[in-house]
Amino acid sequence: MVGDEDGVVVVPAGRLEEAAAIAGRILSAEQEIARQIRAGRDIGEILRCDEVLARKAKGVFVPQLRAVERDK
Repeated sequence: MVGDEDGVVVVPAGRLEEAAAIAGRILSAEQEIARQIRAGRDIGEILRCDEVLARKAKGVFVPQLRAVERDK
């Protein structure tokens, strides 16, 4: 069991090394994002928000919106 200010997670003992490796990759990615922001890059550009929004525009991903789209 591991916790911090963001929450708590329970990791089975047999998957601890795998979870630690994933957490390390996430931390590295977050540190790189922070470095790029400090260097003046726009977070939307870093996270490629335009690409994500374009993909989501092709398919409705919220069930409530599917119902609204169907009724148009």
